[in-house]
Amino acid sequence: SVSDMLRLFVMDLMGRHTLDGMLYEKLTNSLYQNCVPQLSRSFKVIVWASLIVLNYFLVSLCISFSQRRSQEWIRSLIFAWVVGWIIDAVFCECLECLWINLLVPLTCSKKATQCKIILRNCAAIARWLQYQENVVQDEFNTAD
Repeated sequence: SVSDMLRLFVMDLMGRHTLDGMLYEKLTNSLYQNCVPQLSRSFKVIVWASLIVLNYFLVSLCISFSQRRSQEWIRSLIFAWVVGWIIDAVFCECLECLWINLLVPLTCSKKATQCKIILRNCAAIARWLQYQENVVQDEFNTAD
């Protein structure tokens, strides 16, 4: 989904193996793991089987319908299908690539950088608190 792609994009900006990236991944996993619906394997199999049956039915219907038409009509139908496929491949796919590779990063990079700074500050605070806890424990242990 789009939210998962944006989440992965932000993780890539932060660096997946850096402390910031790992903190962000854990935070988003804990916050959004219950929001994403989990589909069972049997449901996915049923959907795939339904799509295959529906495609077979529609292709059979097109073949039986085209048998009643002339050869010229079939050629024009195939030509229209090829033109539609080319338009889809050139226009829609190019727009999708532009959207994913250019527009989404441009609109999200400032917010992602702000999130990275906030997470870095949180990580620094967590390290400082851990250090303070160790100092207190060392003082407590040396007092005994």
